[in-house]
Amino acid sequence: MRPELASPNVLWTLGSILFLLALATVSKKIVQRINPRIDLSLPAHYINTWWIIVIPLALAIATSKGLSILLFAFVSFMALKEFFSIIPIRRTDRRVLFWAYLTIPIQYYWIAKNWFEMFVIFIPVIVFLILPVRVILIGNISGLVKTTGVIQWGLMTTVFGISHLAYLLVLPPKYNPNGGGAGFVLYLILLNQLNDIAHAISGKAIGHLSVFPNLRSQKTYEGLVFATSLTVFLSLLLSQLLTPLTHIESVLAGLVIGLGGVIGDAIMSGLKQDLGIKQNNTNEQMYTRILDNMDSLMYTAPLFFYFLKIT
Repeated sequence: MRPELASPNVLWTLGSILFLLALATVSKKIVQRINPRIDLSLPAHYINTWWIIVIPLALAIATSKGLSILLFAFVSFMALKEFFSIIPIRRTDRRVLFWAYLTIPIQYYWIAKNWFEMFVIFIPVIVFLILPVRVILIGNISGLVKTTGVIQWGLMTTVFGISHLAYLLVLPPKYNPNGGGAGFVLYLILLNQLNDIAHAISGKAIGHLSVFPNLRSQKTYEGLVFATSLTVFLSLLLSQLLTPLTHIESVLAGLVIGLGGVIGDAIMSGLKQDLGIKQNNTNEQMYTRILDNMDSLMYTAPLFFYFLKIT
């Protein structure tokens, strides 16, 4: 058994989440049976999102360090594959994609070896410098900037961003006596997802002034204040249970996660809008299922990770 799994705080938190998810799932089915006409698409979306995130996380916590890293590497692979499926890429550029996928095992190898320096610079620096060379060697110089920019952006979000969750999860328990690396990851995911839900609800209920008027986004300034305030409040409560953060550090962490999540969601909304993918189109959303579920985490994971490094 992993040391962090033995933490009562982690066990209690995971058990509570699974219980509430099961209760929400059953309640949704009961309500639909009683009133089939009621629109439960938004609650259903968030319930499914939580199941998609929590089950792999529970498996990662329960298994060995190596299997945990492999699990997150698989998530990065699926996210990158999904990203490439919605990005228009020329036939000649597809030969470069192999090298993009090859970065996944290498990036997670640094985590397995606890080689932090290489973990930090591999994709942002080394891959950034090598990728254009591979495009040039193919012989198609036209569109070099666009091709390398799109692939690098995909790697930064789906591989580099998500890999910070894996690094947090395998941190030795000494860095977090309250819950080990699992405590940090649970703390981050809980705040991130609750922040998303708060934005979705408040944006419809009390929001009028859009934060991103050029995007098909429901983020409003009223919702931003409400959701961020709620995230900071929950950060204070959960920090004592799952992290060693002080009250001031918890407030700052809540701000980092709350605001970072908004940015991540806005960037993904902008990406889909640029590609002509409608927010409410179910068929098209099937092609961005992982990206929809992980968009804000791709930003909050590295932000929270480096916040912990400097505190």
